[in-house]
Amino acid sequence: MLSWRVYTWVERKILRISNLSMDRLLLAADMVHYAYSKTTPEKSEI
Repeated sequence: MLSWRVYTWVERKILRISNLSMDRLLLAADMVHYAYSKTTPEKSEI
């Protein structure tokens, strides 16, 4: 649960930092999710 909370916080942080286009935001979210799934091997079933 804590990891999910941290993940949503990171998402919000990205959203706040980059008030850019949706494509850019989705790319950032994909990169964050990729890094997140890399750090937690088997628990990435969000």
